[in-house]
Amino acid sequence: MPRLHHVGLVSAIMPITVLSASVSTPSDSAARCSRPVTPGESPTVVDELGVRSAHYDLGGSVRLASGMGGVRSQRLMVGLCRWGALSFGLSHGTGQGIEFVTNESIAAAHADPHRAAIDLFALELQGDLDAQSAIHPIVSVSVGHMSSGWQYSYASPPAGSTRPASALLNSATAYGSAAIGAQFNLFSVLRADVLGGATFMGAVSTPGIASHPLQGPFVSVTIGIGKF
Repeated sequence: MPRLHHVGLVSAIMPITVLSASVSTPSDSAARCSRPVTPGESPTVVDELGVRSAHYDLGGSVRLASGMGGVRSQRLMVGLCRWGALSFGLSHGTGQGIEFVTNESIAAAHADPHRAAIDLFALELQGDLDAQSAIHPIVSVSVGHMSSGWQYSYASPPAGSTRPASALLNSATAYGSAAIGAQFNLFSVLRADVLGGATFMGAVSTPGIASHPLQGPFVSVTIGIGKF
């Protein structure tokens, strides 16, 4: 397998070779996890902790249901040698394009502009089903906490405007999601995921926001960079 510092030269000459060279096979993962520390070499934190993979991901999803909205998200995933093909991590997301109808007068809404605000924090578990292929299936399951409220454009209300108490606007609930899709090994340190799945959640009570704003099927695309 070519070393990482050769990738730039090879990519300029043979793009197809780079794709195949970036594939992470089970034997590669086993070699990384069992690599002995030679005499005179200092062990790394990765060696000591048995970390197989660690990557940072950015992505977005679109809800495939009425009142369509989506989520912009980021996550940090870590895989341990003892866990095999499983990775776990933390994710944070914000709702985007959520339908927001408050029944306020147009004048009041324009005087102090605001919109729906949704935040999500979750624990995620991801399984890599066949990493020996450049394109291979993956599954993902996450469980977390969703909060909703209003987000104002101004730090403080303009003269003559009043805002509802935050206790009347903010609510929270638990949610979970499951998805399956494909991962594309683009380069040795870069991956792309395309997933389809569904989100399930309890009800929120924020005025102007649907009680289940993100529930239903979705499609997501994620780009990850790091050690795979």
